[in-house]
Amino acid sequence: MSAVGSQPWVDALDAALRALPPAGSTGDVVVQQELTDTGTAWHVTVAGGEARACVGRHRSPDVTFSQDAATAAAIGAGELSAQTAFIDGRLRVRGDVGRLTEVADLLGHLPAITVVGGR
Repeated sequence: MSAVGSQPWVDALDAALRALPPAGSTGDVVVQQELTDTGTAWHVTVAGGEARACVGRHRSPDVTFSQDAATAAAIGAGELSAQTAFIDGRLRVRGDVGRLTEVADLLGHLPAITVVGGR
């Protein structure tokens, strides 16, 4: 399986996002993810009801989530809730969290992302 945040993993995330049906009343929002132990980052841009994922940091994300790779993998696999990780101090959030409600319907349908092979 590819590491969370690796290029193959982000490519799989992007493909899953593009496969989602467009959302009707979604605002334009950028959600960034940072892995504190590896320095890896990626962001999801939602615009016009469609979402895309890219490797790297966005110059002005609306919301940024920071966690270590193990926490990100556990959340992504559904083994750990983001709420529990936040309460435990393993997930930090910066920015305008209220903007997430604008994309919750779209991103809430995203399946777990796993990639076999690669690094």
